[in-house]
Amino acid sequence: MNAIMPGVFVTDLIRKLLEGTARGQDWNAILEINLEGTLHACQVFGRHMIDRRYGRIINIASIGSFRALNHAAAYCASKAGVQH
Repeated sequence: MNAIMPGVFVTDLIRKLLEGTARGQDWNAILEINLEGTLHACQVFGRHMIDRRYGRIINIASIGSFRALNHAAAYCASKAGVQH
């Protein structure tokens, strides 16, 4: 049987960047892992669900998607993207 069993996939990168030290590459790395990683996982598993005509995807973000966390603007923005 080639079924995909339920599982929890967590793509999470936390980088506490000190104020004023954030670089574009840090921001991009966090968005790539948290947003694009979620997208790619949904695409892969979604294909199997379409073939089976059944399935559920549950993405769990973070409290950071609702409330700002200290020194974690990119993390919070990426999690808000997953949430909304």
